[in-house]
Amino acid sequence: MGAWAGSKGRAEPSMLSELRVVDLLFLVFLLRINFDNMAHFYKKRQGLLLEWIKIISG
Repeated sequence: MGAWAGSKGRAEPSMLSELRVVDLLFLVFLLRINFDNMAHFYKKRQGLLLEWIKIISG
């Protein structure tokens, strides 16, 4: 009974490795979305900065 009590709720090693791969792919997906948003924001700010420089320099 003692050996079975400790093993309840544990996943098999192959299942754990599959879950880790899925977690890793999801993390990469989130990082990619964040990077794309940051790149878009930077390009937008860069354009605004150039417009401000044109306005200030006359």
